[in-house]
Amino acid sequence: MASSEIVGERMSIVFANEEDISKIYDYLNTISTQTQYLTFDSDGLKVSLDAFSKVFLSQLSNPNIKYFCYKVNGNIVGIANYRVDSRTKMSHRAKIGISVLADYQNKGIGKQLLASMIGYLEQQKQIELVELEVASENKVAIYLYEKFGFKKIGNLPKFFKLGNDYMDFIMMQLQLNRQ
Repeated sequence: MASSEIVGERMSIVFANEEDISKIYDYLNTISTQTQYLTFDSDGLKVSLDAFSKVFLSQLSNPNIKYFCYKVNGNIVGIANYRVDSRTKMSHRAKIGISVLADYQNKGIGKQLLASMIGYLEQQKQIELVELEVASENKVAIYLYEKFGFKKIGNLPKFFKLGNDYMDFIMMQLQLNRQ
């Protein structure tokens, strides 16, 4: 996909493959401790690497799911993914997610992942809408999505429950440009 080099560090955005599974497993267990905005808890995936591998292998072979890995010197520091609903009436929509390790945030990695994924989705003829859900307090992410043209289309009150507290989320959507 894309590759560049800055101050001796080789960076690339690649599609996830079978060889990446253990690194993705480690990445997800690490990122879970760094943010409360993900759907899994701060204590990680709660499954073994073997169990994760089986599920992830099935996702890699699913044409409706794609993972983009941002690598620095071969290490995964960011992941973006999309999933297209297999039901015909909803197959024009792709739901996305993005995360970047704390040490690599505010370096443009999320922006590069999002740009790569949107560029790829624009080439998929059936995809018309890109959708996401984001914590209403995650202002940095909301700002990034708005820069790419995402519009707020709804609110999800009490979407997450963290102990006795709730976190609202915002639904956002991007209409893909076709030329």
